[in-house]
Amino acid sequence: MKIICPACGEENNKDFNFYINQGNRGKVNWQICANCKAYFSTSEYDKSIEQEYTFESTSYGPEKSGIALNKFKERMYNAIASIIENQHPAPATLLDIGCSYGGFLRKMKDKGYNVEGYDILPKAVNFVVNSLNINAIVCFSMSEFSSKTSKYFDIITVLDCNYYWSNQLIELKEIFSKLNSNGILVMRITDKSKYLVIGRFVKYFSNKLGQKIIKYSVNDHRFSMPLNSMLKLLKSVGFKIEYISSYNAIYSTQTHWFVKFLFLFGSFIRILTGINYAPGLVIIGRKSN
Repeated sequence: MKIICPACGEENNKDFNFYINQGNRGKVNWQICANCKAYFSTSEYDKSIEQEYTFESTSYGPEKSGIALNKFKERMYNAIASIIENQHPAPATLLDIGCSYGGFLRKMKDKGYNVEGYDILPKAVNFVVNSLNINAIVCFSMSEFSSKTSKYFDIITVLDCNYYWSNQLIELKEIFSKLNSNGILVMRITDKSKYLVIGRFVKYFSNKLGQKIIKYSVNDHRFSMPLNSMLKLLKSVGFKIEYISSYNAIYSTQTHWFVKFLFLFGSFIRILTGINYAPGLVIIGRKSN
């Protein structure tokens, strides 16, 4: 049986699969791509299941906790807003994919950008539209969004949602096509692939500790990809990489000190060796044509 990698599009043999217990998602089959080393869930992407799971089992699902999470991420929002102002000053058009309850949209609107967003949660979209007076619609993919509008954007942001996509390559190509010339894609990604490798190794000696590391590595995500593979993928789509930072990917001043250490230590190691150990990064790619 062959399985297609949702990042590089290569066929993969079933011998590369394994199972992860992902809490409320249950026991999920995962695959390792032999080509790009991405890890991905092979479970079918079901829209209604994803909506229900997001609303009932995540902190960004219900309105109260979703708004609280916006406040928690204020440090990261401020950092990314400053980066965007340097890369593409206002006025400019901005689309936020996976906008949730609109924390980043509101910040960029206050800075003079013409903003809109989309999300899979109707309740979050209703809040953005009715409480923040910002255009937003319910969508599950960029291609679905494109079918509903003919607009093009100067900036498209993807902050902590690409790891839920069913196909990275298709989404990134669609994003590229919806950017104006010289437009930028801003992504806040996670890269815990190294920890997943460590966790799978540790399991041979301590199943409990290994499972704990694996759980931290994948959370409730559907996808994990090494930084260098992600950069290669973005370049293959047509983006010119202009910015990479792990420091500005730290969520909050309230983030646990050990997690902050992982970001800072990972940044230091990447500068020295080119290998990433930081659990998250901010990446900017420019459409140069």
